[in-house]
Amino acid sequence: MENYVELPPELIPLIPVINYALPSITEVRQATNKFTLNTSNKNELERLILTCLGLSLGELEMLLSRLSGFVHTLEEMTDAVLTYKNSKLKGQGIEFINEPDVPKAGGLDLLEEILERAAVLLKPEAKKHNLSFPKGMILWGPPGTGKSLSAKLAAKKMGVPMVAADWSGLRGATAYESRKNLREFLQFCDANGEHGLVLYFDDFDKGFAGFDSDNDGGISRQLAGKFLTWMQERTSQVLVMATVNRLEFLPPELVRRFDEIIFVDLPHAGARYEILVLRYLAC
Repeated sequence: MENYVELPPELIPLIPVINYALPSITEVRQATNKFTLNTSNKNELERLILTCLGLSLGELEMLLSRLSGFVHTLEEMTDAVLTYKNSKLKGQGIEFINEPDVPKAGGLDLLEEILERAAVLLKPEAKKHNLSFPKGMILWGPPGTGKSLSAKLAAKKMGVPMVAADWSGLRGATAYESRKNLREFLQFCDANGEHGLVLYFDDFDKGFAGFDSDNDGGISRQLAGKFLTWMQERTSQVLVMATVNRLEFLPPELVRRFDEIIFVDLPHAGARYEILVLRYLAC
């Protein structure tokens, strides 16, 4: 168990802070080349490299060294790395989400159009024309209207992985641990979002209940401020998708960072017909 000591504020300027950035995709490629002798399958090798993003260089080399002793194919190594990442992240309330088993959500044509535009902005041609990737999207509405399913389908439509996080779960036992958890998580998202990533917060509003109170010493506001800065300044292609039931629970300055706010209401007659047709075709 880790122990933390809260230092007096006057000592903070005297303590150097050293941040170790996660390796770039070039560094990850160099590390994987040491342990993958069979590189004839370029697609599988690229999938392995993308799966390894988000791990520190020392951690990655130790993991690949251990795996190379008992895996025989690139596919097996990729699955083993993904299993390791999933088990590591679950302890922090974070997990990779599998693709849903339905093709689309009925009655959400506007959302479909927005996601199609976002998918186009992931292409290299978009960077050449200085077209920026969207920062975030809020799906707002009553429970049971398909907000969570729509968020999961977003990653499938854009062809990128999806990471689900619990905002409340990022809080630690101390202020230092909370800031550390958020900083490391955002670094992880940036590393994995170099080629596209959906960051999904379910029931995002529940994590901000009592935001204006000082019961936690202002830690909630500090974490929200850090997250706001990251959303504003990041250059990675991470689309933040948050589902909320009560939009008024979110701080106004946080809401303004999102590009789109889509109200997902109970389906109208046309949407109900489309949902029933999709359900029939899936059977």
